[in-house]
Amino acid sequence: ILKGMQKLIDRAGISDKEELFKLKTYERVCGQWLNSRFYNGERDEYMAANIDFYVKNHPGDKVMVWAHDFHIANARANGAKQMGAYLKDSMGNNYVAIGFTSAEGSYTASEDYTQKKWQTYMLETAYRGTYPYILSKAKNSFYFLNLKGEDCHQQAAFWLNIPMKHLDIAYIQSGADNYKFYGNLGSVFDGIVFYKTTSASKTYLKN
Repeated sequence: ILKGMQKLIDRAGISDKEELFKLKTYERVCGQWLNSRFYNGERDEYMAANIDFYVKNHPGDKVMVWAHDFHIANARANGAKQMGAYLKDSMGNNYVAIGFTSAEGSYTASEDYTQKKWQTYMLETAYRGTYPYILSKAKNSFYFLNLKGEDCHQQAAFWLNIPMKHLDIAYIQSGADNYKFYGNLGSVFDGIVFYKTTSASKTYLKN
């Protein structure tokens, strides 16, 4: 099927670059879905490859990618690179990884992958041994921390490179522990947006 799609695209003689880009993107994503539909481990590599493909075809654009912190992070899990690690390798300092985190509050998620029934869950309050616990000790409850700034290279910022857990919640309910380790804060992100108390999202759709 994919070879047939490639031939059709090549034979179509499309002169509009944007239309050709869209068609090639559809073909690429179909192939990626067939290869990774059982989560064989290529998901983050494919996400990074698709962003690279877009950037190469739109060299004048600035791109903002919104995803779970775990995907954005310049990190590796169980020996496999996350999307952010692939992008950092291919783009260098042109890729800026910004994480979002909180220390308390609530969030919206589903119980499992099969039932998309959205519910509100209470976030486990940040505890010792987590980065949000330390971030919550600042005077401000909402701020941006530039992890590549000069202040973060001072002796007092040593904790940025001490292994601790990150807040890790997704659209599936996280279970008892909402925190997980995936790299030292000073290494996996270029900056952090911290909002001490977060609140669950609300749908605008009518029941």
